[in-house]
Amino acid sequence: MNSFLGLIKKEMVVSKNWILTWLITLTLILTSFLILALRNDTHAGIIYYIILIAFFGMHFFFIPLSMYSFLHVEGKTMLWLYNPNSSNKLLLAKLLVSTIYLVISIVVIGIFTLISLAMFGKPNLETSFSPSLVFYGIAYFFISSLSVAILVTFLWTVYHSLSKFPRLKRVRWLAVILVFIGLNLIDYFLHN
Repeated sequence: MNSFLGLIKKEMVVSKNWILTWLITLTLILTSFLILALRNDTHAGIIYYIILIAFFGMHFFFIPLSMYSFLHVEGKTMLWLYNPNSSNKLLLAKLLVSTIYLVISIVVIGIFTLISLAMFGKPNLETSFSPSLVFYGIAYFFISSLSVAILVTFLWTVYHSLSKFPRLKRVRWLAVILVFIGLNLIDYFLHN
């Protein structure tokens, strides 16, 4: 078996409770709102579409939160200490599993969107969406979420690397905040 596929499998096994909890919660919430929308006739479809869009928008934080969750499990269990693979492979496996979970979660929202289209019809919005606009929007959404996940991973690494210094151990969260502010200042001055 390829070692990278083994890492992906390990990440899926370690995080299966996390994703199942999320998918069940998402399904229950969307089903509840769908039932409420069906009981309330006035503007039920529009309200439900707004809820679907809000849940889709929250997926911007899905990859960063899942990466943090994966890294938190690694920090507690120390599974990475006994792994002969490089850190690049370890992090790439986590990013790939996070992406797979993101796609699964978005597919669930897509299923609820199709159900709502069948029940409420197409929403009467004054804007039109072209397929290329939707594709570029999803690509931008994914790349932005991935870059935030990489930043979260970097800040998590800074936080845990400072635990080796006894004097900094109690204020390492302050160091992470300062690093974050420093990165934003560098980005600001590079773009202006």
